[in-house]
Amino acid sequence: MSDINKIIEERDFYENVNEFMSTYQELAAMQMQRVRDSILQTRRYMDGLSDIFIDVRQSHYQKMRELIEKNAKKNKVAQANGVKHHISLSSLKKNGKSLVVFISPDTKFSGDIIGRVFANFKTYYTGKNSDVALVGVIGERLFKQAFPGHEYTLFRIADRMVDFDELIPLIKFAIDYEQVDIFYSRFFSLITQEPVSNNITGDTDFFEQTQAVEREKRNFLFEPPLEEMLEFFEIQVFSSLIRQAVHESYLANLGSRIINLDAATQNISAQNAKLNKELNVTQRHLLNRKQRERMAGMQSWK
Repeated sequence: MSDINKIIEERDFYENVNEFMSTYQELAAMQMQRVRDSILQTRRYMDGLSDIFIDVRQSHYQKMRELIEKNAKKNKVAQANGVKHHISLSSLKKNGKSLVVFISPDTKFSGDIIGRVFANFKTYYTGKNSDVALVGVIGERLFKQAFPGHEYTLFRIADRMVDFDELIPLIKFAIDYEQVDIFYSRFFSLITQEPVSNNITGDTDFFEQTQAVEREKRNFLFEPPLEEMLEFFEIQVFSSLIRQAVHESYLANLGSRIINLDAATQNISAQNAKLNKELNVTQRHLLNRKQRERMAGMQSWK
């Protein structure tokens, strides 16, 4: 009898877990349906805005290069010695350092996507002299395991569509860096979420990336002046790219969570089916044993 009670208790436990998982999965699906279209539409908008930003930055780069070349002609010594000038693509004051940002959720059940994003982050960060910013406690846990003793700055951001004000501490912290690389997960479909990285302030790296893609050369006349226009674009696009990365990560984690929870509920259902079969077999054995005992008792009466 104790075996039957043990099986029933284990089956009831799995049924309760399965009910919890199913509810959590339904909530994740509802959240994903609510935010998916908004995030994907914003992605298209950011792609277009980034395209304009590239043009503005290249115009600034061209202007600075022409100015340096003009000054270099006046300075024959520097020209003869082959002195090279660094041309910054930024109009803001920078601290000359690089920052690596890893975006993760605060909650579990996101499947293997977070581990895959962190693997890319780990490969990139190893051996580099970069500061680290972590978004989410899951990322903090992974970072401390992989890089014990390394310093980092943690930002707690809710697992949802966040308002701009909630990102201000991260934006203010990151905008001073010469180069910022963000590692996060991106939603492609319900069954496909991939780790991606994005350089949003790169100096030389950014320009090399833009040159890798053939672009139509477009000249601009700026009003207000180019420097003011670039500063506006740099702050706005920088902030928007961070917000979009956080939202992309949230959407991808929701998709991965749904798939992960679906797999978990299927495993639990299979375990329940196994326990029900074991319960039926045990009950039949118990019934057969009682029948044999009853038959044995009837024989003793004769």
